Amino acid sequence: EILFVWVARMVLAGLEFMGDIPFSTVYLHGTVRDTQHRKMSKSLGNGIDPLEVVERYGADALRYTLVAGMSVGTDVILDPKDLESTFAAGRNFANKLWNAGRFILTNLDGPTRRLAGGPGALRDEELTLADRWIIARCDATIREATEAYERFRVNDAAAAVYRFLWSDLADWYIELIKPRLYGEAPGGDVARAVALRTFDVALRLLHPIMPFVTEALWQRIPGRPAGAWL
Repeated sequence: EILFVWVARMVLAGLEFMGDIPFSTVYLHGTVRDTQHRKMSKSLGNGIDPLEVVERYGADALRYTLVAGMSVGTDVILDPKDLESTFAAGRNFANKLWNAGRFILTNLDGPTRRLAGGPGALRDEELTLADRWIIARCDATIREATEAYERFRVNDAAAAVYRFLWSDLADWYIELIKPRLYGEAPGGDVARAVALRTFDVALRLLHPIMPFVTEALWQRIPGRPAGAWL
């Protein structure tokens, strides 16, 4: 459609007025369509007001829904007549992320230890099998999400972080370490350090997709540099 003309115009304008091209990469994605696979437009009256979605479900829910459905070579299908089912997944994920973060942050009693480096850093022999497993899953998610971002497979990056945060960290590891956090089993300081570090990494990986909830949670992490932003 007008993409070639728009890109060419921006390149020519950059060369003319700035002496250089304004960008070197153009990212193209599918078209947003309704459930009848018609392109959303004002004339058809089948569009979705993004401000209404932000008001009802939050900007991060809107962003996640669009990104998660943006597979290469496919269009994004949204239902303008049922916003609840369309954006529920993004809203539920944001809620899950917030609840997991709130639980981790409210259980940080005393000084926060580090996985490696600095005084009081954890030793390998202090890590349980569960600790080593979630660290390994976190490392694998870093590799998977980073590769997806570099290849502009943003939906794959979203899926990788989603699986780690929802299934591995929230539903499995956090539930497993609750006795340690509550003092019913030894190793609470180790569990807190591992949970906080892996959650911190997950926030960084998810930030390009859901910047608002991740920033709000990351700002509450103790020990971050003053004035630092994700």
